[in-house]
Amino acid sequence: MDHMSQLPIELLAHVMFLSLDRLIPRDRLIRTETLRLVNKTWQATIDSTPDLWECIPNEPHSLETTKGWIQKSGQVPLHIVHTNIRPFEGYMQLVAPHIHRWRKVEIATWYDDVWQYFSEPAPMLEELLISECNISSNHIPFKGITPSLSSVELVRITFPENISFLRNLKELRLEPRGYWSDEGYALSKYCDILEACPDLEKLQLDAYAITYPLDPRPVLLAKLSSFSIRGVHQWKPDCLEAILDMITAPSLSDFYIPFGQNWVPPTLNPFSPLSTDLLRNWTRYQLSISHGQFRLSTDVVQDKAPAAPNVTFDLLYAAKSGEVALKLFQSFANAAPSSAPVDITLDQSGSTESILNYLSSTAESVDGISRYPLPQLHSIQLNIKGKSRVSHKDLLINLAQVRQDVPTIKVYDSRNQKKAGIRVSQWNPETSSFVSI
Repeated sequence: MDHMSQLPIELLAHVMFLSLDRLIPRDRLIRTETLRLVNKTWQATIDSTPDLWECIPNEPHSLETTKGWIQKSGQVPLHIVHTNIRPFEGYMQLVAPHIHRWRKVEIATWYDDVWQYFSEPAPMLEELLISECNISSNHIPFKGITPSLSSVELVRITFPENISFLRNLKELRLEPRGYWSDEGYALSKYCDILEACPDLEKLQLDAYAITYPLDPRPVLLAKLSSFSIRGVHQWKPDCLEAILDMITAPSLSDFYIPFGQNWVPPTLNPFSPLSTDLLRNWTRYQLSISHGQFRLSTDVVQDKAPAAPNVTFDLLYAAKSGEVALKLFQSFANAAPSSAPVDITLDQSGSTESILNYLSSTAESVDGISRYPLPQLHSIQLNIKGKSRVSHKDLLINLAQVRQDVPTIKVYDSRNQKKAGIRVSQWNPETSSFVSI
């Protein structure tokens, strides 16, 4: 270590900073304190480098130690981290006077009222992650002054009446406490928040706490690229319909929605979530169907947007029956542009048999000619995994025999992966059999 002690102070501090960069807050402070013990040069360098003390967790040391960390941080922007395994008030009383230089805040408590410590403006605050907290309705968090705030997660909390601090965000996750209590919020509350964030790019809503009546008003999120909705598949499925009616997102490229056997979306067309046009602008589609998910994605095509759209339907336990996945698949087959090749990957699940049978069947079209579904089907891959006793390979053979228009049909068998590795075979039309490749 002596040769490193001879480095210029700025370079030595930079090397130390790089060694800490990927550690979680608690481990980062432990490592920093350990590095101080190497020698007096390292101790002096670390203690005089405020950037090494920008993260202030509430563990594992005493409040006196925390006070020392804050002092060593000088005037650099702070990352405040409180977990619910430690006392809350003493820690917050130490960090609250420095609210003017909070940059990132992560707080999880056991229903403490955090907002009494958010009573002053936070001009440097960029990220706010709060969970398991109470919010006094008569407080205006940060006095509504958070000009740098761009990312917010509010998980299992109560909302304040004044939400003026939630504006001009880029990323937002809202999960009120409705699932865990009788508290609820009108959909208009969500509208207010979203209307104040017209440039939102990433949104996650947990709809447990939406109350009736549902009175959505249109909200345009022109830059929204990623959207997920949770908490609706068993409790209030009509809340999801209201949310879908509320939001228009013409740039949406990543959409996630869960549902179960008690409810399916009013429209099963994967091409039309939230009025997005992006999915129709691609020229090749990839469809992945597993036990728990139905995922539609695309190839990135030259001269198109860099983010390839995808829509993921989390089937939850409904995938066991396969009915929902089959309906989704049929809807996709009916809506997919006939000029766009389709590649399908099937993990063995409750829907595998019904989907393979569907692809092998014919139906009479409007012109009176019988045709197979998805004539643009380019390839199909069946993944046989784990300890599965059923391979569905016979159904794939039948499909290959009747669908000679499909160029590529493959099987990936990993049931004996440890002994034989993954066995890959492809249908050979000349021999009418699968051949190892």
